[in-house]
Amino acid sequence: MALTDVDICNKALTKLGARTIASIAVPTNDTERACAKLYTETKAMWLAAHPWRFTVKRVLLVAAAAPVNRWTYGWSMPGDAIAGTGPLALFNAVGANVAPQKDWEFTAGVVETNTTPVYADYQFNVSEASWPPLFVAFAEAAFAAELGPIVQDRSTAANDYRVEAWGTPGEGGSGGKFGFAKRRLAMYRPPQSFMQDEGPLAEARFR
Repeated sequence: MALTDVDICNKALTKLGARTIASIAVPTNDTERACAKLYTETKAMWLAAHPWRFTVKRVLLVAAAAPVNRWTYGWSMPGDAIAGTGPLALFNAVGANVAPQKDWEFTAGVVETNTTPVYADYQFNVSEASWPPLFVAFAEAAFAAELGPIVQDRSTAANDYRVEAWGTPGEGGSGGKFGFAKRRLAMYRPPQSFMQDEGPLAEARFR
């Protein structure tokens, strides 16, 4: 079966020695309500914490209202973009050896440029079913750290899982399973400027 948000919650709860849940869409007990309250924003933070290749795709942006400033064009971010995030890179065309744009801004959810058309590399809200196993392992530890102080007051365990997920304080949030996933997943494809030579458009990369 495909992995779901409830599966990630239950993996975290199992780590904490707590009872598993049946749903966060329609919570019926305190544990389900805690998961429902925390999960969506926490998931967005995990995905946006690094430009994971499995979260990046390229699309042709749709025009928004023209800005009233030095910019000529406004562009809407795609509806599946991770909440609050802007583009990773912009391009005026697709294909090999197309250099990214350097002159643009992202303000109040709108991409502003002086050129058209505009293609954006951006991070989208990837469903759990498409997460690589290394990211799943990080997520379950990270969510255990979030739930620990709330579910059965497992604060000590939560601290242990925070270190397991993110590393020690000295690692600045770049260690643990997060850091390991970053390093290993980066090895599956040589570094490049996001999707400069990728196609077709809007295809999620490196699933």
